[in-house]
Amino acid sequence: LGVEFTVKGTYSITEGDDGVTLITFTFPTGTEGIEDFKGEHVLKEGTEDGVDYIKIDGVKFNKVK
Repeated sequence: LGVEFTVKGTYSITEGDDGVTLITFTFPTGTEGIEDFKGEHVLKEGTEDGVDYIKIDGVKFNKVK
């Protein structure tokens, strides 16, 4: 994505009314540069070509072993 930074926060994983898995990120007040990451996002997990991954709003993150 061309963006790299570290920020501390919390997350929770829930199921929406429609059965979709959601991940919600919460960050301390005043944390800058994370506006796009705050709040609820669609979370999917899977395996492709033997590699485990998660997708958050369609962006794929491969598990590194």
